[in-house]
Amino acid sequence: MILKYTKESIIVVDTENGRQGLLVTEIQPTVKGVIVVCRGADQPLVQQRVINAVTTALNISSKRVCVIKLSE
Repeated sequence: MILKYTKESIIVVDTENGRQGLLVTEIQPTVKGVIVVCRGADQPLVQQRVINAVTTALNISSKRVCVIKLSE
């Protein structure tokens, strides 16, 4: 399941005809996948911790996360 974050709010603005309300809608992009490049990604524990952090923060499947070792 891919979730899309939407936030709606109403702001009041002064116009020539008085005050009017405007509906403001913010739609965040849909996350389809994530690539993380980091040190230590060749270690399974580091890789799993990064995947857990990303999947929890973005509410996506671990199949959509790729962790790659930073080449120095």
